[in-house]
Amino acid sequence: MSTILNVDDNMVNRKLVGTYLKRSKMFDTILEAEDGDIALEIINQNPNIDVLLLDIYMPKMNGFEVLNSLKEKNIDIYTIVLSTDDTQDEVVLDLGAKMFLSKPVKEAELISVLEKLNLN
Repeated sequence: MSTILNVDDNMVNRKLVGTYLKRSKMFDTILEAEDGDIALEIINQNPNIDVLLLDIYMPKMNGFEVLNSLKEKNIDIYTIVLSTDDTQDEVVLDLGAKMFLSKPVKEAELISVLEKLNLN
C-alpha cells in the first residue's frame, strides 16, 4: 500500500492536485494538509507515508521548516513552488527534497515524476 500527503495552503491547488492523484490510481491513500503544522501531525500519526508533495510558501509553518523537521524520515519529498531561484533550490535540496514542481502543477508532469518512484 502506498500513501501520499499533499500539503498546500491554497485549497484550490490542493484539490486540483488531489484530483490528479485520484485519477492516477497510484496511491492507496491520499492525505491532505493545509499547512506545515498539520502536515507534521499527519506524518507523526501515519508513519507509512511514502511521498510528500509540499508547498514551500505557506503561513504558520512553511515548507522549509517542514523539510528541516523531516530530515530523519524516509519520505520522498517533492516541493511545489510558484517560482524558483538558485538560492531556494539549493536550500530545499539540501534539506532533503527530491525536486521542484512548478505551480500551477500540470497533471502530466506530476504523474511522470511519481511514476519514477518505486512504491511497491
